Amino acid sequence: MQGAARVTSKGQITIPNSIREEFGIEKGDDLVFYKGLDGRMRVRVRKMRKGAGSRSVHWPDAPKGAEAVRDVVEAAVMDARTKADRAEISE
Repeated sequence: MQGAARVTSKGQITIPNSIREEFGIEKGDDLVFYKGLDGRMRVRVRKMRKGAGSRSVHWPDAPKGAEAVRDVVEAAVMDARTKADRAEISE
């Protein structure tokens, strides 16, 4: 699955419908952008659980093996950084 989006002067993009459908991206979901261990940009979809106040990371067709372990570690590090940043802002 592949798609393209142009960045506007305000830094906004429109995610192609085919990408939104493939990855279950809905209105209100957050996209978390971060640099992977290989230096490439990575994106995670963060969805609000139905009826809950916490968020979970969702990635369909998660890779298996060493790549899966690396991705899980990267996501955990990113979540920890996000929580630390939010805590720092609220102080």
